[in-house]
Amino acid sequence: MEPVGALCEYSKPSIFRCRRELRKELTPYNLDDRIVEKANSIYYQLSTSRDTNIPTIIIRADNRPLLIFYCIYYAYLELDVIVEPYTLAAELGFNPRVVKRSFKCFTSPIYGYCPDVYIFKISHLVPPMAKFFRLADVYTSIIRQLATYLEQELERHDCELKKPQRWVLTLIYFCSIWASQYLHITNDFDLDKACSILDIRSSTVKGLMRQIERQTLIHQRLRQIVYDVLDDYMAND
Repeated sequence: MEPVGALCEYSKPSIFRCRRELRKELTPYNLDDRIVEKANSIYYQLSTSRDTNIPTIIIRADNRPLLIFYCIYYAYLELDVIVEPYTLAAELGFNPRVVKRSFKCFTSPIYGYCPDVYIFKISHLVPPMAKFFRLADVYTSIIRQLATYLEQELERHDCELKKPQRWVLTLIYFCSIWASQYLHITNDFDLDKACSILDIRSSTVKGLMRQIERQTLIHQRLRQIVYDVLDDYMAND
């Protein structure tokens, strides 16, 4: 193959003329056929430069995992399947650092693929994150309600929410604390492990917890939601 220069500012990999096919490399991930086809389509677009003076391009070697993750992630979103990038990376066996690096490396106007901008609320990321952490249905229900209430409060106060996965993890942690106290059981949720998967500092989550605690009425309401859902669950069990 003939090298034609460097493109990615993050690690400056070599760019080579290449085939426009990714399907075989996706086989180990056991993806749905629709995801495979969409990821391959995205790969095809990425391997086509918008600049007619640059030949067909793609990044290989150490940056190949970045490319594969990027194509898979946006394949899900283009098919209207909401996924949280860090938990998706963990499910597929990628290092969490791949997420930010892939976005930085391939989100460039030089490539033939330009993804839509996806804006997620807290509630959007509850299902995929609850599934990843294997939360029981009752806890998923609690966190859904916590997320809905928190979003309403933020909207009422005209607050902009950034990085919703941090808030989802905070609500999972909040639920684990108050549910375990209410049920008189051991809280076995490992915050440090969850933070390492999501590439979030545990101090960040604890800081968000303190923000909630300072808002007395919001804190009381969130805690009451936990109790009410658990009461209903136990009454119907």
